Amino acid sequence: MRRPANARSNKNQPRPSVWVRWGRWFAHYAAAITLASVAADHAGAVTYNTIALSGAEGSALGLGPAVEADVHFNRFPFGALLNAAGDVTYYADLEGPGVGTSNNSGLWVSSGSGPTAFAREGAAGPGPNLGDGSYYGAILGPYQFGDTVSFRGLLSGPQVTSSNNSTILSYAEGNTSLVLRGRQPLPTGSYDYPNVSIQNHGASSSGTVVVHARLTEVRYGPSVSSILAGTDANLAVVAGTGMEGPGPNVGEGADFYAFTPSGTSSSSSVPAINAAGEVAFFGWLSGTAINNSNNSGIWSNVGGSLFAVAREGAAGPGPGVGSDVYFGNIFGGPALSDEGSVVFSAKLTGAGVNSTNDTGIWVHRDGALSPVARTGAEGTTAGYGPTLGPDVHFRTGFSDLFSPSVNATGDMVFGSYVTGAGVDASNNVGIWESTPEGLSLVARAGTDGPGPNLGPGIHFRHLWTSAMNNHGDVVFGGLLATSMQVDSTNNKGLWASIDGLIIPILRSGDVFDVDPGNGEDLRTISDVDFGGGLPGTTSFTDSGLIALILTFTDGSSGIFTAQLPGVAPIGGDYNGDGMIDAADYTVWRDTQGASGVGLVADANGDLVIDAFDYLTWRNNFGQPAVSETSVSDGAAVPEPTAVLLALLAGVAMWAAPRLHDPGESPVASRPPAAPC
Repeated sequence: MRRPANARSNKNQPRPSVWVRWGRWFAHYAAAITLASVAADHAGAVTYNTIALSGAEGSALGLGPAVEADVHFNRFPFGALLNAAGDVTYYADLEGPGVGTSNNSGLWVSSGSGPTAFAREGAAGPGPNLGDGSYYGAILGPYQFGDTVSFRGLLSGPQVTSSNNSTILSYAEGNTSLVLRGRQPLPTGSYDYPNVSIQNHGASSSGTVVVHARLTEVRYGPSVSSILAGTDANLAVVAGTGMEGPGPNVGEGADFYAFTPSGTSSSSSVPAINAAGEVAFFGWLSGTAINNSNNSGIWSNVGGSLFAVAREGAAGPGPGVGSDVYFGNIFGGPALSDEGSVVFSAKLTGAGVNSTNDTGIWVHRDGALSPVARTGAEGTTAGYGPTLGPDVHFRTGFSDLFSPSVNATGDMVFGSYVTGAGVDASNNVGIWESTPEGLSLVARAGTDGPGPNLGPGIHFRHLWTSAMNNHGDVVFGGLLATSMQVDSTNNKGLWASIDGLIIPILRSGDVFDVDPGNGEDLRTISDVDFGGGLPGTTSFTDSGLIALILTFTDGSSGIFTAQLPGVAPIGGDYNGDGMIDAADYTVWRDTQGASGVGLVADANGDLVIDAFDYLTWRNNFGQPAVSETSVSDGAAVPEPTAVLLALLAGVAMWAAPRLHDPGESPVASRPPAAPC
């Protein structure tokens, strides 16, 4: 793994010399040393790797598509996915001689070496290997990358028609295999559905597959819309429309009639599936007792049998926020964790519900349905608010409560706008984490934060959620507010939150070395995108590996990974700015001798600020307030003389002001020099 250009430990950068007389430390520090931003140290602890790179330069570095001569990657329009081993799968477009609209796209995997194509449009392939001369006319996905890559292919060829051109395939260990194809029977052969029309599909980390399909030529009618789930060789019908079923289990006279939520298409609405093969999906109802007030809901078979998780109207299951309050509209499809939590967003109707308090997020966990977040004062009062005080609430509006991202354990992260006391356009958006213990704020726009950790005067203007891994770590994107240090060339970035500590990963305006070897190819980042986004996929592993798409000011782009260190808080950051430096010594000096509870410079928690707290600061000087768990390359601090230690209890020392350029690039900056 590489570090960014000119950051700590990159390309044998020499460490600055230390050690001159302690008595001249502060004077020399003030005159000659400019501290790099907090981000420089954090970025120095993050390592990077180039996976694929556009253009002839990428091919020359061994990061090209490895197909015909002079054919290179052109762009990477969709997400890059990861598995636990760090293999990266991505969709890419090509350019070069002989490349046209019929063969310019495909799927590649990088697993410890250069990119390998395993599916490409056009007769040259790699193709589906079905033995009938067919090839990919279009490739959709990938939707998941666990041990296998699961994707859809629309076929072309001499024996391909509009009724048999849709396929679901899987790729693993160099082999592509067919899971399902239109106009062919289900793999089990145990259903009276001789033909399948594939609408969409998803897959889990264990390789289980869910398919929304239309089954034709059945006993009870010309076609049945169905949800199928299982393994490649054993797909079972979980739910089906009409009398054929399986039905919704909400009473006699009620059947499913569709599985596509309002505002989506059958090709874009993907049912959720977890590693156990359990599913959750949106469904519409029809029947004698069904009307517009109770005709949709969320269903799941977590635990075995199919049941209604939530349903519009008085019949429920309802939201559990008071009598005579019901679900009025359920948004889109649900998310499903590996341990069986079903998460979804919905609007309310009923007694006391109005446009300020009618939106929320719910979770079905351990057999019970409960709110996670609700807009308005009612949500705050009931403990489902933004935890910013009694007069600040989640705001209702179109897309104001963002769809949550859920990890395997059922914890989730989501973004939302807020309204209320002290809230304006500069601080009205944030990101929250939800666990069984409740909600906690991850990051917030404005001066109140938690902020981007790039130094004083730099704040978030907007935020968007990306992903949470199974340790509860969060990766998110942010847009910085314009300031003396921030403009449109350096205001977009990616951050991680680990145990409440925000770590800058990369930012537009950073200078980045795309050469994975000993050479140097520096480019300025113009855009940073997180690699995920497809339902059921991951671009952020439990080991802290992140898949990124970077675009540069010269028009080139690439797929990269960023590896977060193991991090833990360390003592000595007494002013809370994320860096252990001279300013923290000033806090210690000014409060030395104080005793009591809640003292910011009481590093060892013994309720008194003394020489032991000074030693904590000294030992950690030059490091960020989060550190690699095995860090050993922090800036050195001069050992004070015995005379100075004896005087520490009674002598207040002067300190020069801390010089800090918060606008420095977290990538291009050199590490701070130690005091000398």
